[in-house]
Amino acid sequence: MRLGDKVLGVKRATADYGMPGAAKTEIGGSAPGFAPGSLPGTETECVRLTNMVTREELTDPVEAREILEDTQEECAGFGKLTRVLMPLPKGEGSSWLEDPAGVGEVFLLFEEIEGARRAVKSLNGRKFADRVVAAGFITRSEFDEYL
Repeated sequence: MRLGDKVLGVKRATADYGMPGAAKTEIGGSAPGFAPGSLPGTETECVRLTNMVTREELTDPVEAREILEDTQEECAGFGKLTRVLMPLPKGEGSSWLEDPAGVGEVFLLFEEIEGARRAVKSLNGRKFADRVVAAGFITRSEFDEYL
């Protein structure tokens, strides 16, 4: 990149976490080609979707129900869904500080890992209401914390 009469070299920041031979990861991202929380060997039947819904959308019970139903319908095509969780805000007039953990996220539990794998592959990076969704695997114990 030319800046006045000088040439400025620009590189993307990477980290190798001090491990010889480790794959470098772009700062602010996950390993190339993998969704956050979706490194090889970490796949489970549980998926977390982030950046899909806002707290404001969830304060309207009708809109929250429609989002939940649309999500169930869309994700059923990836495999048999056992459960879909979408934590709701505490209520109108309350602060986001009072909300339970997971508000604004959607959690999917598939009967088999293959369904979860298809969901992550299809949903990660997809736009929903002008937001880019991030999909990644979580452990069963992490999923159970939102029950």
